[in-house]
Amino acid sequence: MGVLAFIVTAAALFIGSAAWSFLLGPWLRDAATIVTAIVAPLVAAAGAVMLWQLHRSGRRLASAAAWWMRLPYRSGGRSRPARGYVLARTIYLEPALLTRSLTMGCTLLMCILGVAGFVRGIVTADQQVSVTVALCTLSLISAACFCGQLGGLARIGAGASEADPIWARTRDSFRRR
Repeated sequence: MGVLAFIVTAAALFIGSAAWSFLLGPWLRDAATIVTAIVAPLVAAAGAVMLWQLHRSGRRLASAAAWWMRLPYRSGGRSRPARGYVLARTIYLEPALLTRSLTMGCTLLMCILGVAGFVRGIVTADQQVSVTVALCTLSLISAACFCGQLGGLARIGAGASEADPIWARTRDSFRRR
């Protein structure tokens, strides 16, 4: 659902910002450009709302999962095994988190592509303004999705790190000071 919402939002922002640049520039204004300039922001807004709702629910779920993973260790119900060191680091290889890591990489690459194209358009000045603006919006939505996914992955990893006896000992030694 999140990947689909990202693709729809990014495409609508990309196409819509290009259409608005065409409308505000000295180019020919036809009916298709005007319709695209009206419809694309509406689709992008709906996609952005869906991404925001997914972010909020995912944040709550990741926080609850991290709390649940920490609970037995913090309450004293379970001791930290020696294998907790390995388990805390291999959690990122589980299918759900590995998929999230891969999609994070894709959104980061899209962000880099957008920033590179935006900077190229400003520096060389031989690129159309519509393409430069579209690449800027692509990099912004990609950066926002990357940060949201990174936060969820970090929360889950922080919850799993509670099983690591070395991490718990190091953290507790700094808390006492």
